[in-house]
Amino acid sequence: MVRKSTCVSIAMCVVLCASALVYGPAQAQPRHMEPQSDPAQMVTVLLEAFVVEVDLPALAELGVSPIGQAPHNVSVENLLACLDSGQARILIGAKQAAQSQRESKVRATRTTYVRRDGPPPQRSYTPYESGTALSAHASVLSERSVEITYTLSCSVFAPRSEAEDVPPDTESWNWTGEILLAPGEPVIAAATQDGQRAVFLVLTAHVRAQ
Repeated sequence: MVRKSTCVSIAMCVVLCASALVYGPAQAQPRHMEPQSDPAQMVTVLLEAFVVEVDLPALAELGVSPIGQAPHNVSVENLLACLDSGQARILIGAKQAAQSQRESKVRATRTTYVRRDGPPPQRSYTPYESGTALSAHASVLSERSVEITYTLSCSVFAPRSEAEDVPPDTESWNWTGEILLAPGEPVIAAATQDGQRAVFLVLTAHVRAQ
């Protein structure tokens, strides 16, 4: 009987050793891991948009080609020089911040009223709105590249005499596009031009880690 028990014990040891060789030592069950956040989404992108009006004669004085012929096409440095000399002005601007891979929007409006005089004592006021609406989707692709999909709509009142009892003149621009920006470097994203002036859209993206 003792001999039979000894044989059984030896057989069990053989089976256990064989299992260890085939399957290896028992592995600890993996612990539940918390999902990791995408590093690209852990940054904030501040987008700045400025609409700049420049006199064409001022650009000509800087040697800029009116049809953008390289190497004399207009640059941001040219716009800054015209702003410094008083031959350019910022018509309107907008800024907004959002996480990477997220869309953000900002809107600002201004209302002006034109008085309408009827037979005394009748008097009415008609409202007219101008302003800016900016929406953008920013994606940080690398340390040196930010992809921006943007839509900018803006309108401004043209100067007029207070004595004129007519609706105000307004100018409007609508820009939509996609552009790659290097963080902190302003870029001319779009422009319009007539016989005496050009209007530029300048975009800059700033990236900040959260």
